[in-house]
Amino acid sequence: MSEKITSRALVWSNLLSEPLFTLYGFISFILYKDLGASAFLISLVTMLKPVVTILSFYWKPRCLKKNVIWAGFFMRAPFLLCPWIDTPWFLAAAAVNYM
Repeated sequence: MSEKITSRALVWSNLLSEPLFTLYGFISFILYKDLGASAFLISLVTMLKPVVTILSFYWKPRCLKKNVIWAGFFMRAPFLLCPWIDTPWFLAAAAVNYM
């Protein structure tokens, strides 16, 4: 039963993160065209995606559902502040946090 609940949580987590994952491909264009980011910041965001994947977490199987839900929330939460904080560094930090 626990495996079924965990698999449902993973499926819903992936389905809900797909729109942000699609927009992540355009983050360099958004940073440059809309926010006027420097070339350094754009290269930093581009470079950090593979580097951040090294920093993956290991969780206990019994806490996996709770950890996936909280990690998904903290991963997407900074994007909720984007309408009020429109600096390129904040968007870059939110993108790195997302990955």
